[in-house]
Amino acid sequence: MAVALAGPLSGSGIGAARFQAALAASTDPLRFQDVPVDCWDAPADTWRPTAVVRGVETLVGPRTHADVLVPIDDGVAVARVEIGQLRLSISDSDALDRFWTLRHRLRLMRAFGCLHGSGAGGLISEVTGALRAAEVEARDVWLTAYAYGVPARLRRAPGESQIKAAGFFDEWSGADDLAGGPGSDAGAADLESRAVMLIDRELDRLHSALTDAGLAAAAIRAHPLVASLLHLAATAPQPDPPQLDPSIWGFSNGVQSLI
Repeated sequence: MAVALAGPLSGSGIGAARFQAALAASTDPLRFQDVPVDCWDAPADTWRPTAVVRGVETLVGPRTHADVLVPIDDGVAVARVEIGQLRLSISDSDALDRFWTLRHRLRLMRAFGCLHGSGAGGLISEVTGALRAAEVEARDVWLTAYAYGVPARLRRAPGESQIKAAGFFDEWSGADDLAGGPGSDAGAADLESRAVMLIDRELDRLHSALTDAGLAAAAIRAHPLVASLLHLAATAPQPDPPQLDPSIWGFSNGVQSLI
């Protein structure tokens, strides 16, 4: 299905139409969840950096809208936009990539919490707290990037965003869906296996989604969310001896090494 592109063709990024078609045709509303995108803000003549929350369900036919993140004074809200307003992010900002990666890792850790039962509550609370603090601290990067956007015409002062928030929402909802359902108490070795399973599942989801969106294999490996997951997968400890090693979430020398 062809999706009408709302932004200027000259600034839409390579393969924007294919990404839009993949998002519109996806049967899973969360298939592109957390993927960084740019949203075309036509009244301001500007692309705004954001991330996909979900595809919006339709009664008949392909999706036409998606929910994306927008910053508000008290935190983060969701805005419903046309899929034709979206393109995969073309940001070259390491700081902005780090912000999206922190958010994604935080969602993974919350999903892991749904799996673990009560077997590793202390560690999960410690890591979740550290990630949450780092995400809040890094949010200014996104706020600044969102406020300035990427104007369609250079040397133009950025306009105020006209992408309207629909109000507050539970930005960390869906962790149970990501985990595949609630878990139960488990030993440390089983917890490590579950964490590795969760990482592998996310890699499969993102690789499949980004492939359908038109990215080449090298571009997928370099995508910030995929690169972060590949790092976690490469450093994940084996569950023998049975020990829940914090390095599975990016630790090497305590909490700070994760961020």
